[in-house]
Amino acid sequence: MLRLCCSSPRAMVSRTPRLLHGKISKPSVRHFSSGGGGRAKILGTTLVVSAGTLGGAVGYSALDPDFRKIVEENVPGSSQLLELLVGEKEPTTPISPVLIMPKITSSVMITKPALEDKPST
Repeated sequence: MLRLCCSSPRAMVSRTPRLLHGKISKPSVRHFSSGGGGRAKILGTTLVVSAGTLGGAVGYSALDPDFRKIVEENVPGSSQLLELLVGEKEPTTPISPVLIMPKITSSVMITKPALEDKPST
C-alpha cells in the first residue's frame, strides 16, 4: 500500500480497480535448481585436473633429465611408463663451455685490430 500511496496519481488510478475487486496477483514463485549432476561435475573436474597434471609431468620429464630422475625415484612404476611414453633415457652429454663476451661499459667501445701474419715475399 505504501507503494501505491507514493507512486504517481495515474498509477493509483490504474491499480484501483484491481484493489477494489480483490484481484491482486501474487508474485510468481520461482524454483531455483542447482542444475543437477553435482557429482558428475566434481568427478569430471577431478579427472581433467589429474590428466593435466600427469601429462605435464610426463612432458616435462621428457625435457629435463633431472626431473625425470626425481619422478622415477619417487613414483613407483613411473620408469616403465616414461620409457613407454617418452623413450629411453638419453645419456647426458657434457655441455661445451660458452664463450664469454667482453662487457660493454659504454656506448662506444674501442677494440684493437688483430695483427695478421703477412707472408714474406
